[in-house]
Amino acid sequence: MIAWPLLGSIAANFGWRTAFSAPSLLLFLVALIFYLCVDEKPEGSKQVGKTTPPKSRFKRILFSKEIAAISLAYMLLQFVRSGFTLWAPSYIFEIYGLSLDIAGYVAAIIPIGGIVGSAVSGWLSDRAKSFGRTIIIFMLILSLSLTLFAFYYAAPYSFQMGIILLFLSGLTLYGPHTLMVTVIPMEHKDTYGAASVAGFIDGVGYIGLTFADPFIGWIVDVQGWNGAVIFWIISSLTAALLVGGINWSNMKRKD
Repeated sequence: MIAWPLLGSIAANFGWRTAFSAPSLLLFLVALIFYLCVDEKPEGSKQVGKTTPPKSRFKRILFSKEIAAISLAYMLLQFVRSGFTLWAPSYIFEIYGLSLDIAGYVAAIIPIGGIVGSAVSGWLSDRAKSFGRTIIIFMLILSLSLTLFAFYYAAPYSFQMGIILLFLSGLTLYGPHTLMVTVIPMEHKDTYGAASVAGFIDGVGYIGLTFADPFIGWIVDVQGWNGAVIFWIISSLTAALLVGGINWSNMKRKD
């Protein structure tokens, strides 16, 4: 939330090279604080999955249909997240004709929506535990797809509507993103180990990002912003189908 307006202002007033050096200084400070303040072995901590060798655990994760589907869905959501993270200021800068620093301030509405979405999704997943957390993830991703559809048709014609839809995009994007890499691994801690599942899901997501970032840039160059938004819509709908498939399998298993 702070990064976009801060870096937009730095780039507009001091040049883009300064926008690279400022985060480096902040990272050094955070690393120092982390080293001095974070306890390596906090009191009461427990290691999970001691009885299962890491290689065996990884094989079981690899052949789990549910974790594979969640991982692929997470990778597709990373396509959307990467697009908004990297390209939202450029989109706002070009479509609405704003200055670079103002575009950075406007783009901050996305992570603000993400903060709200993360809190709301966590609250909903606890309240609707009897339905299963994947139902909440499915509904949020489906809502993201509908928001992107609205963004595709309405955002270029109305600045105010664009702001609202950017907020809703952040809300419906970061909500399922948070559940998939935190709550889902914790639910599988006794079977595979929470850290192993979280690492696998996150790893698959970042493998996808390796190809998604340059691909989105290519789409913007060739097809324009509409092509990029269509790509994000397809990615979110496919992610919703994958999570919906998990729900369907779980419902059949209960029957």
